Amino acid sequence: MTKEFSHIVWTTHGCWKPDDQRGDWTQLGDFYNRLLTEFAGVKFSRALPHVWNPQAPLRDHLRLGDKARAQLGADIQKLSVSDRVAGNMPVVAIAVEPTCVQLVLSCDAASLSQKVGRLKSRTATLLKFNPETGVGGKNTWGKGFWYASFVDQKIVECVAAFVNAP
Repeated sequence: MTKEFSHIVWTTHGCWKPDDQRGDWTQLGDFYNRLLTEFAGVKFSRALPHVWNPQAPLRDHLRLGDKARAQLGADIQKLSVSDRVAGNMPVVAIAVEPTCVQLVLSCDAASLSQKVGRLKSRTATLLKFNPETGVGGKNTWGKGFWYASFVDQKIVECVAAFVNAP
């Protein structure tokens, strides 16, 4: 049986997702354009724009500070292993940035939405329980998420390297 992998991107409240032309996801778009010239078999939740028309995030957008980002990384790792809903979902790569989270993980397509939704919900709650982070609860995350899915191990390695790049 072939393992399915996904590159997940979700944004903080008020920031544009990769499939929204108002954002600036040029690096992600360039990466996938190069990847697709070498490999087939990548499916997208929604196509990436060919050109972005960058606009500032919404006025009340959320930026994650260093403490929140560190906690998020640790919480996601724990939840992806042991949570009753989001568990048993190995994370291959993770990047927690000020305005988004990127993950490469193994999860079957049928339960991907449920598991990622659970990760978003639980991490927002866990952030709220730690006042030092200054964020959490309602309006932590933007609606939905974007993903690319694939099964080829070489694609997994390329996407993980992209996500883990400084």
